[in-house]
Amino acid sequence: MKELHVTTPNYVSRFECVGNACIEHCCRGWSVTIDKETYNKYKNSDVYLIRDVAENQMKMLKKNQLNYSQIKLNEQGDCPLLDTDKLCSVYKHIGPTALSHTCTSYPRLAQNFKEEKLNSLSLSCPEATRLVLFDDDSMLQSQGIELIQKYSNAHPFNPTHKIINLFCSNLIMAQSRHIEENLYAVVKFLLFCEKVKFDVNTHLEQIEGVFLALIDELQNPTEDIAQTLRKNAASKLKMTLLILFQTVSNDYSNSRARPYLTANNSSVLAYFDNLSEEMNIDYLDEKFKDINTHWDNLLTEGVLSNPNILKNYFLYRFYNDSFPGRDLTKSLRQYYYLLTDYFYLKTSLSVIASRKSLEQSDIIQMFYSYHTLKQHNQDINKKLDVIINKVNLGDDLSAIMLLS
Repeated sequence: MKELHVTTPNYVSRFECVGNACIEHCCRGWSVTIDKETYNKYKNSDVYLIRDVAENQMKMLKKNQLNYSQIKLNEQGDCPLLDTDKLCSVYKHIGPTALSHTCTSYPRLAQNFKEEKLNSLSLSCPEATRLVLFDDDSMLQSQGIELIQKYSNAHPFNPTHKIINLFCSNLIMAQSRHIEENLYAVVKFLLFCEKVKFDVNTHLEQIEGVFLALIDELQNPTEDIAQTLRKNAASKLKMTLLILFQTVSNDYSNSRARPYLTANNSSVLAYFDNLSEEMNIDYLDEKFKDINTHWDNLLTEGVLSNPNILKNYFLYRFYNDSFPGRDLTKSLRQYYYLLTDYFYLKTSLSVIASRKSLEQSDIIQMFYSYHTLKQHNQDINKKLDVIINKVNLGDDLSAIMLLS
């Protein structure tokens, strides 16, 4: 027998589906395949709705035993097995063992490596989002061992990746005046690691020295880093990204997040008096200055005043995304993607805050909706690359402009 080392954060071990008490349902926009045995079980069910769906609302694939059929979504993009109480008819009448693999596992995720497994949850689930963001200790982890017959062919978890991930996570957790200072510290740390070609074995002492200097800089600042960053605002880049995100969210009609994000994008457009490539830079600078004012208010006296909320988000992303990724030479680009997510969330929430007081439910709605879009739009990073490549400074340093 082999030992598989399993990591489980608190947000995973605490998760329970809240059923129809959820602010959304997860039965929209999925391509849910059904194996042959389950299909026959549905077809022979005593429940008319389940039997009717099997006979009339499934596409027959017959590729193999596992991919035998696929549920057709209705005109609203919902699974036809969803009842009027937002509950699954299969779960209600037959039981959880009759659910498809997709429905049984969601929102649970796992990063599988040769000797390790990292358990997680998708932020496209509102309850998962609540647990990650609003439980102060959500990112504390427990370790366990699973005995397996043999290791899979998955890649091992590179020790260098673990070390870089740990340094970056500790920079996020460090005490500071503003989350953007922590994010900037990560940029500076990655730049140094890039300079020494991520050779941790040879340069560990130097890397530790840079890390400790950054921690000291965060805890004993000699200047307001966030304000320094904001003096170099890159409004054109931000405007282009906002236009891209609006285009992307409008392209995915089956995503359950689309109505909310479409309405949100309309609000952002109205806030900027309709975004366009020809907008006056001085005007944009003033609007983004106002965005920063609303954002600072949210962080100091609003719903995001607990610093653990945003820190948990970035710690989750580092953990869930196995940051900095398999290719260390692209670590700063991977971080760039994360900062574009932060920029969209920050801008959107600030626009909402300009017209009303935000509550916890507003934060959850925005985060889970955005991550639902990301989940159903796997090529979004390719579209971001086009924009980033136009503005980068040779080494993706333009990432810091999103912190301004």
